[in-house]
Amino acid sequence: MQYGIRYLLKMPAKTSAIIMIGYLIASIIAIPLWVLLAQRKKNDRKLMIIAAIMSSIFTLPMTFLEDLISWIIILILWGIGIAGIFVVGNPIFADIIDENVALTKKRREGVFNGFATFITRFSIVIQAIIFAVVHKLTGFVEGAATQSETAIFGIHISMALIPSLFMLCGTILFWKYYDLTPKRVSEIREELRLIKL
Repeated sequence: MQYGIRYLLKMPAKTSAIIMIGYLIASIIAIPLWVLLAQRKKNDRKLMIIAAIMSSIFTLPMTFLEDLISWIIILILWGIGIAGIFVVGNPIFADIIDENVALTKKRREGVFNGFATFITRFSIVIQAIIFAVVHKLTGFVEGAATQSETAIFGIHISMALIPSLFMLCGTILFWKYYDLTPKRVSEIREELRLIKL
């Protein structure tokens, strides 16, 4: 975001606070709505797919936006989608662990938590690599007061197009491989109740 504020909006760094306020307020308002929806639908898989698609779609326009109002609006919309991911993320993670317990008759939450932490940390490395490669290919000059049009385009795709594609790929993988339907989740919980785990 700081790259975008400095080189796309050409505004001071403190502008990020204005942009993030919209995102935070939207997320805070959206969380109870997602919780209510989750309680009514009782289908975390479907809600995760909806929230992830929303987040992917609302990330993409930042490839083209160059004014503050548009950024605030799109971050508000993005916050709504991300709130949904936060709401159903932990229940989905818990259901995955429960399925593993039902299959193996062993509790291995530590393995799953370790793997999740690794993926989170690894994503930071991937982000740094993407920035480095895109900046190199587009001629970004570190510390310069202004950047070339190509470097500006590189900032746009680093901020929006590439993250949107990653989120879309993740959504497709989740849709394809996460098969814990509400019926299957209920069956797993019954199995765990019977084996007292």
